[in-house]
Amino acid sequence: MLLTEIRKDRKLLLSLYEYLDRAPFQSIEDLMLYLTERSEIRIALVIDDDSIDLNQMLNAYSSKPDLVILRRYAYKNDILYMYDPLRQEVEDSGSMRAVDEREFDTIVCPAFEEGFKHAYVNNNAWWEIRISQKAREQLKYLAIYEKSPVAAVRNFAEIDKIEPYKNTGKFIVYLKNKRKIKPIPLDKISKGIAPQASRYTTLEKLKKAKKLSDLWK
Repeated sequence: MLLTEIRKDRKLLLSLYEYLDRAPFQSIEDLMLYLTERSEIRIALVIDDDSIDLNQMLNAYSSKPDLVILRRYAYKNDILYMYDPLRQEVEDSGSMRAVDEREFDTIVCPAFEEGFKHAYVNNNAWWEIRISQKAREQLKYLAIYEKSPVAAVRNFAEIDKIEPYKNTGKFIVYLKNKRKIKPIPLDKISKGIAPQASRYTTLEKLKKAKKLSDLWK
């Protein structure tokens, strides 16, 4: 499918042939095989919409490329661009600034009681998470923040494996060695502290935290 689309674009095709003259590949097919089989290759694909067909195609890569969805809107003389960022799974409240990108190893996922019991407790997994390629390479643990009325982190587990979830562009995290910890409660002054989406931290912070905000410092 991808090769078919490449051959339809004459400008892109000429650019690839110019690249092949300087590269150790005999053909575009050889280049594509290299990109799909070499796990250390990192690819970010900027598109204007997501689809099942696209996600099926991307599953051919040993390390699935990251998707950035960019949309263009026009109103009178104004142009507005909206996008889903590469690290959409991380909130904008500073968790990546507080945790060095080179050292995070734990993802904290918010959950309602029903979802927690169904996925984490009964199926040893957590799914439909957007996780960048960099994060997939680094993550070792997953913790659950149980929303109200619990409002605390009480459980974490080791990550067994991370795989594409159906054809959604998101991922399912399989878990092992689930453990209970002393509850890490939501701060009494809780504005902006409770995660509404997944956030990163470290196992060391998880073990030392007295309140939820300690995970993001």
